[in-house]
Amino acid sequence: MLGKVELFGINWLRLLVCGLLTELGVIFLAVPFTMLKDTYIRERQLVARSLGEKNLEQVEKKSSAWFRRYLVDTGILEGSYAICNRQGRDRFDDRGFSGWFANRLDVFWMAVRQVFFRFQTVGIWLPCVPVMLLPVMGDSYCQRQIRKYRFTPASPLIYGYTRKFIAFSLLVLTATPFFPLTIPPLIFPVLLGLGGLALWLEVAYTHKRV
Repeated sequence: MLGKVELFGINWLRLLVCGLLTELGVIFLAVPFTMLKDTYIRERQLVARSLGEKNLEQVEKKSSAWFRRYLVDTGILEGSYAICNRQGRDRFDDRGFSGWFANRLDVFWMAVRQVFFRFQTVGIWLPCVPVMLLPVMGDSYCQRQIRKYRFTPASPLIYGYTRKFIAFSLLVLTATPFFPLTIPPLIFPVLLGLGGLALWLEVAYTHKRV
């Protein structure tokens, strides 16, 4: 269903893919290493302050395991740097370009490491989602039934915009971990809460014939 939802006239999934590729391209080409390193350190301090040292340790451990499993053990990380270290007559670094490329790889892989860290931070809140969805779905369904038997007209405008807002919330929730700026960890439950509110509105204002 969400794959068919359009946001500002563009398929939301296509918009998400294009946005992520653009973010990664900007990170690789333009973000300074020192800026990303400061973000890396500051965000861990925020997680420890907001969620506690224990949660920080768990997030760090799980995200490190992801990074090792999917990038280190598979050889992807080593292979990316091997491009810069070819030996022989056709050496990649003929004008210092491989040094620049290796530096940008440092930035890129640190950004990827941070993405894993943020997704694990989101994972802290995922067990709360079913707890939130049950009352949201139950109350919104009751509101829909009340509106139906009171012959209250449904609002196609509210219904249409809430569907788009749900897609937008999922898009932002997926794209936010890729931002090269410091992100407060409490922004993720806020986004989940806004998505729950939009879901409530969609169910409550669903057309009566559905």
